[in-house]
Amino acid sequence: MGSWKKILLEGDAAVLTTVAPKNVLKQTAAPGTATTAARWDHAHDVTLGVPIPVIGQQSASEGTATKMPRADHVHAAYGSFSPKSHVISLHGTATGPLWIGGQQLNKAVLHRAGTAPITPGSGQIYYNTSPGTKAPFVYVA
Repeated sequence: MGSWKKILLEGDAAVLTTVAPKNVLKQTAAPGTATTAARWDHAHDVTLGVPIPVIGQQSASEGTATKMPRADHVHAAYGSFSPKSHVISLHGTATGPLWIGGQQLNKAVLHRAGTAPITPGSGQIYYNTSPGTKAPFVYVA
């Protein structure tokens, strides 16, 4: 059974650290043992590489390189892409996920209510408008 969890806002977070982060390495994931939170603008040292060309019918693999590609690297690709803008209001009620392809969502507002929705889905978000609460919540199943 899931529960509603309050989303932390600015000023609600743990004490911040002044220790530099580790370099990014290919290693087993671990939760760590620090008792402080990292600052939002901290930086890791990362070795970067160049992507190889996309080859048709090639299976995906993690690879063995010791360098990471940049987030904005480019592969040659085939196919078509969605238009740059699309009017959602011209369609009926959504019956599945709304994919916006990493584009900015403008003027979005969380569902506002004085009490939590009765039949939530995992990951559902709402803004509690009750006096004394005034905070966003997410449902975690």
